[in-house]
Amino acid sequence: MKRATQILLVLALLLIPGCMLFNVGPEILYQETFSGATADQWPESDGTETVKSIEGGQYHIRFKISDAWTNSVRNTDQGPFSNFQLDADVTHISGENNLCAAGILFRVADWDNLYGFRVSPAGTYYIWKEVAGTFTALVEWTASDAINEGSATNHLTVRASGSTLIFFINGEQVDQVVDSSTSSGDVGLHARTYDTVTNAHMSFDNLVVTELE
Repeated sequence: MKRATQILLVLALLLIPGCMLFNVGPEILYQETFSGATADQWPESDGTETVKSIEGGQYHIRFKISDAWTNSVRNTDQGPFSNFQLDADVTHISGENNLCAAGILFRVADWDNLYGFRVSPAGTYYIWKEVAGTFTALVEWTASDAINEGSATNHLTVRASGSTLIFFINGEQVDQVVDSSTSSGDVGLHARTYDTVTNAHMSFDNLVVTELE
């Protein structure tokens, strides 16, 4: 009887770590590596201003014109998401440091109602919203040592819980905003240029939406 009890105890101890493997964190609501079945949910085009394409497991936006220009895309097949954490890698491949920027969009109800978070290769970030088509800066351009400058990749994170929006760059919290203008929507990608930029090229990868812990 004693030996049987010992065997059951050993089996229980062996099973516990295995069970714990299934509880590794918050639920993933949507994950995009731009190489799987959901990659075609993101628009691709070759227009007069920009080229949007999926290449090498990344989403690319290239600017073709010498002018200030904004280009944004969103996935309307996933979501809408209300309270969540959004992560994505944003890479500046080329473009003058202080004349281009790229980032992520969230709670995109439509193109007139959304939030955005972008970084520049000059080492600054910017947070904004659009409500009924009116653009408002929530955080003006702000320098941060958390940003990898130049042609580099930065990991952006947004935690949206009700009206509380918390922003991270490469794992470091850089800002927090309280705003209740838009409560849910799609996720998207964003790139823009300023003044006469002709060689701006940004890419995006490893986009993940998870439940809040």
